Amino acid sequence: RIHAAQIQIGNVFFTTSLTVLEDNKIDMLFGLDNLKRHRCCIDLAKNQLTLNNGEVAVPFLAEGDIQRDFIEEAKEAMMDTDSSHKSEDEKINELMMMGYDERDCRRALKQAKGNFQLAASILGNM
Repeated sequence: RIHAAQIQIGNVFFTTSLTVLEDNKIDMLFGLDNLKRHRCCIDLAKNQLTLNNGEVAVPFLAEGDIQRDFIEEAKEAMMDTDSSHKSEDEKINELMMMGYDERDCRRALKQAKGNFQLAASILGNM
């Protein structure tokens, strides 16, 4: 489980938790927990996914449009993500974007001695 990863949907980056599946037949599942957390709406009439109450809308891809090397690019991008240079407020905001309230985020970050990944893990296990 990756407790805090940045994913890009459209032109917006979202911080979310991911579960890595051993079955390589599925590239990615954006589960119900993430759909709820990011206030998503699956609009089948318009063939798109809207996020943040309509702030972002992205069309669904046809199967032939999905690039197979996308997974490798995503893995490299996640390896380059470093939250150690971020301020405490930036870390709190990212944790809150994952669906947790501010008080719990502050408590977890304090317990983790400022370590963002550990704080996300603590929140995920609450």
